[in-house]
Amino acid sequence: MELDIVYVTYNSEKWIESCFASWIDKTGNNEVNIIVVDNASEDGTLKLLEDSRQKMSEYFRSFQIIRLDRNMGFGAANNVGFRQGTAKIVCFFNIDTEIMDTTMEALSKCLEGTEKDIGLWELRQVPYEHPKIYNPITWETDWCSGAAFAARRKAFEEVEGFEECFFMYAEDVDLSWRIRQQGYRIRYCPEALIRHKSYAVKGEIKFMQYAYGMRNNLLMRFRYGNLKDIVQGYALFVKMLIKNRMGRDFNRRFLSVMNSHWKLVPYIWRSRDRTKLKPHFYGMDYTETRQGAFYEYRPLAKKVKIMAFILDIGESGLEETVQCIERQTYPVIELHCVHSVKEIEAIVKDTGQDTWFSIMEASFRIYADHFETLAGAVTDGCEVLGSVNSCGQLPYNIGYYIFCSDFYEKYKDGKLDELCKEKAVRIEKQTVCG
Repeated sequence: MELDIVYVTYNSEKWIESCFASWIDKTGNNEVNIIVVDNASEDGTLKLLEDSRQKMSEYFRSFQIIRLDRNMGFGAANNVGFRQGTAKIVCFFNIDTEIMDTTMEALSKCLEGTEKDIGLWELRQVPYEHPKIYNPITWETDWCSGAAFAARRKAFEEVEGFEECFFMYAEDVDLSWRIRQQGYRIRYCPEALIRHKSYAVKGEIKFMQYAYGMRNNLLMRFRYGNLKDIVQGYALFVKMLIKNRMGRDFNRRFLSVMNSHWKLVPYIWRSRDRTKLKPHFYGMDYTETRQGAFYEYRPLAKKVKIMAFILDIGESGLEETVQCIERQTYPVIELHCVHSVKEIEAIVKDTGQDTWFSIMEASFRIYADHFETLAGAVTDGCEVLGSVNSCGQLPYNIGYYIFCSDFYEKYKDGKLDELCKEKAVRIEKQTVCG
């Protein structure tokens, strides 16, 4: 498969070497064309790009560097890069990302096995996954993060690429919604991991994201929302301004960015006829979010056997729940459907010490990052880790647990259910959700 990979740089010298070095021996069977668009960097970015082009030439089909004479912003620069390629699939990766061992293999598998109406595929960012909600069965989502995604060239062309007036932030949401208006769907690929150095610490507040995120949130409300959405957007802006705790200079710069939205409103308003989706706004977010995404992804410290048990007590959705478990990024070696905890005890009584067990009810869904929160117990050495049932669907609290065989040996003979209720650690309120 031929792929165009577009990167945008702007004073990005600290990311260049690690970004391209991560590609060594990882292109697989793909013919990869690298296209880098530089937004008039003033540091050593261009020199490092030239060095990387020389060092990495054997790993790529081609390596282009395009230098712009001014900073056009993230979306506009990506559009420039897109027009330089011809591959049917185009990937847009942030320059502060790194390819991992299985990234391209997993992405290729996702691309090759997909339906023709999928327009965008989002890769999974680690160590911190993007927190927006997605369907853990079908992997469909309302929009995809611009940090790492693949696009069908035909779909991208139909909507004329990124909206360039956004400069940065929310242009990925706008692109996703316009592509969906054309009848395409968007798919998340949780098995296609890509390392993204997005935050120095989890939940870090960055000025550009804070300011342009709010400005463009207002523009999105003018383009896609109603009068109530717009009024709520301005109320949110005032609230952010009043509650700011970062000093007068921060607010001054914030106001400067926000004031720039007025000249864009007429253009955005004229394009309102493009939307048919009638999407909802969730404050600064564009879909519901889930807890757990800021759990730090870590590979398992040792090879272990993970057995999953689904309690089928007559609830609907068993088949989908099985699919959900089978699609987790940590491998579930054995999957059993049972009707009672005693059945679990009979199955696991002869297992070894390096075996870990998980339990969940039928008709529940668990996200990839939530499974890793629980599987992290293997690395941390916890005895039991779990979450009570926060969805209110069942009369007892055995939502999801994972524990080791040593723990089981201490509390077998029919006491497992009772003990799990007693000793569950409530660290993940939305670990499972129906």
